[in-house]
Amino acid sequence: MIDVIAAWLRTRAEFRASWRAVIVVSLVVAVGGGVALAAAVGARRSQTAMRRFLAYNRPEDATVFFATTPSVAESVLSLPQVERWMQFPYLLMSTNLSRFDPTTAVFGAANVDALQTIERPMVVHGRRSQPDRSDEVMVNEKEARAHHLRPGSSFTLYAFTLRQALSGGASGVIAAMRPEGPHYAVRVVGVVREPTDITVVPVRQNVTNDSSGTVYVTPALVGRLARAFGVDRAELPGSEIIRVRFRHGAADLPAFTRSALALSRSKIQILPGSDIVQAANAVQHGINVEVIALWLFAVLAAIATLLVFALNVARMLRSELADHRKLLEIGMSRRQLVAVALARPIAITMLGAFLAIVIAIATSPLAPIGLAREAEIHGGFAVNVAMLGAGFCVLVSLSLVIALAITLAAASTLSSTAAKRSLRGAPAGRRARFGESITSAGLSPSIRLGVASVLSADDSGASPGRGAIVAVAIAATGVVVAATFGASLGKLAATPRQQGWNFDVVVGNSNAQADQEARGVALLARNPYVAAFSALASPPDTPTINGIRVGLAGVDARKGNLEPVMLDGRAPQSPNEIVLARATMRQLHARVGDVVSVVAGTKRASLRITGVMLAISAGSFFSGRLDEGAGVTLQGLRRVEPTAIVTMFLVDYARGADPNVALARLQHDFGSNVLQRIPARDVENLVRVDTLPLLLAALLAGLAITTLVYTLTASVGRRNRELAVLKALGFERKQLAASVMWQTWTLAFIGFIVGLPIGVVIGRAAWRAVAGNIGSVQQPVVPADVIAMLVVLSALAVTVVAFVPAWLATRVKPATVLRTD
Repeated sequence: MIDVIAAWLRTRAEFRASWRAVIVVSLVVAVGGGVALAAAVGARRSQTAMRRFLAYNRPEDATVFFATTPSVAESVLSLPQVERWMQFPYLLMSTNLSRFDPTTAVFGAANVDALQTIERPMVVHGRRSQPDRSDEVMVNEKEARAHHLRPGSSFTLYAFTLRQALSGGASGVIAAMRPEGPHYAVRVVGVVREPTDITVVPVRQNVTNDSSGTVYVTPALVGRLARAFGVDRAELPGSEIIRVRFRHGAADLPAFTRSALALSRSKIQILPGSDIVQAANAVQHGINVEVIALWLFAVLAAIATLLVFALNVARMLRSELADHRKLLEIGMSRRQLVAVALARPIAITMLGAFLAIVIAIATSPLAPIGLAREAEIHGGFAVNVAMLGAGFCVLVSLSLVIALAITLAAASTLSSTAAKRSLRGAPAGRRARFGESITSAGLSPSIRLGVASVLSADDSGASPGRGAIVAVAIAATGVVVAATFGASLGKLAATPRQQGWNFDVVVGNSNAQADQEARGVALLARNPYVAAFSALASPPDTPTINGIRVGLAGVDARKGNLEPVMLDGRAPQSPNEIVLARATMRQLHARVGDVVSVVAGTKRASLRITGVMLAISAGSFFSGRLDEGAGVTLQGLRRVEPTAIVTMFLVDYARGADPNVALARLQHDFGSNVLQRIPARDVENLVRVDTLPLLLAALLAGLAITTLVYTLTASVGRRNRELAVLKALGFERKQLAASVMWQTWTLAFIGFIVGLPIGVVIGRAAWRAVAGNIGSVQQPVVPADVIAMLVVLSALAVTVVAFVPAWLATRVKPATVLRTD
């Protein structure tokens, strides 16, 4: 019982003496742990955002094209596999009375399931339209932005007649017609978002490649339009396309297909899958980059937090070693001392972990990030009990393991005879030798005192500022890594050629159904603002190269020498040659000069590799990665794909041409089919998360500053007697303050010297790993000017934080301190 009381009294005394330190370290654990937990929970929330959006949206499992009697459609849709179905015709209506507006698409929810139980959009503002109200519409965000619409806004829809729809719509001349059908006044009740509205690289150039604004009208308005045409709703153009959702998803597709083809006598077409799901999968690729970045951020933040925790716990225990040695000598057991030493780390861990949970919940509205934020259907606060509980347990467990290891190491030191000897003799000798060396250097007393307080050992044989030096070094490393990564990414994002974009614009439409070669070549050849252009064609089906499916493009340089960016070798010049991107080359185990077999359907060709190219990449068009794909001449493509057509042209402006004038001329010739430069998809993914390295650097800097302030304040308290003696011997207040400043600068200097080169090495390695993952050949950039500026700012910051400890040093009263000895 007496032993328990003794341990309790000692524990209470240590808490009373160091309660400020306990609170500070607990806050460090809380902030660092809270940030790590928030990032981990945010990563999980981001990863599942699109999946949850799809579950809410409930897209179709198949699309059925009926070119037969309504009774057949009724029979097919009554099959047991069908859970829900929707008619969703594209309506030829315009928001402009004088002409057709191609930037706004009008879709009709022709039955009550449409946009209600199938393909339910997320309501961003307002509410969902009521199916029986013909005057209510919903619009997507692009339409709302383009026409400044919001819930409550009104406009008019002008319909083309049925005759116009049947004649002009099929021939593509509807754009030249004036709508002559009925018109309807409608009111916006909701702004909505579909998974297809979320794009990795949004194109906002008012071009055909851009996703159009969309107006969704109700079944009531579709019925009014059909009655005005004098036809049944099922006879409206587009109503023959029905989207079907099965009871058991894709598992029902085979049985449905067999039964539906039998009922229709094979007069229907069934297209499995969903465009919405395909679009969501493409977006998920971008979200995955964000998720990986968040997990890395969480892990690094946790490691940094635990390291700072370990350093501060070790320093706490070192400051008590002399007292613990005396307690051991008067009879307190080693087990009791371990229990006493663990009390404060346990309190810090539990308090810090609890506050970390609070911080993680408080910051949850900041997640998800990037693309996932657009897919999140339940924004605001989120409490993931499983993730937070697991994070709490991991944080507490690791902290306690670290604290126990440090405590046992300190206890073993106490019971070691060699350790006692080193505690009594080594520090004094070290201090004496160090004092002699800096005295001979002719340094002022303030400098000697400040530097010696860092580099000399204390009674435990360790440097009192070691924890602060390590924290500053970690922060410096993080800042340099963030600066190097950011500069390298900025260089890549600002260099079109490094993304395979070695031209000025792309003209044409990849969805064109007719060959554009003759018309496009004629227009571009006589354009005085065009110095070079190449025709671009893609095969209808993805061919295989040596048995592996590879995206293949045919490039035909018609004027100038505009060809893909070559990393090695040369571009193909004859129909028997091909170039491959780096990852594709590795996948095929091929080298320049090898011959590969290209197969498409029944066609086969043997082509020789002449070089390594950087894939053409623009947003979600062309290739997603910079190191995947292959290129041949147009004649080489047509050897295996005779039906391949030219749909686009790569165009380079003439030297000295005004870009605005050249663009206007191309827009006059090609209308809205002129696409200016946009970043590659994977580059855009990285740009979306480029703030995370900066946030990590800021977190590390905050932890370092906290540790530095704590170390300096504790150092002043520990050296009260020394400072009092110096003041009694004639040291002035400004000399005492200067000694603390020099102690601060020495700590920061050593930390910078260690951290800066490590940061450069890690930053370069991190960028090479990331660049290799997206297929980029951009070399790492170390921004010396930015790093130098950060060093200067850091020096100013540590100088500012040293003011309070320096002021405390000047407040030491020799009479009060020395009277207690």
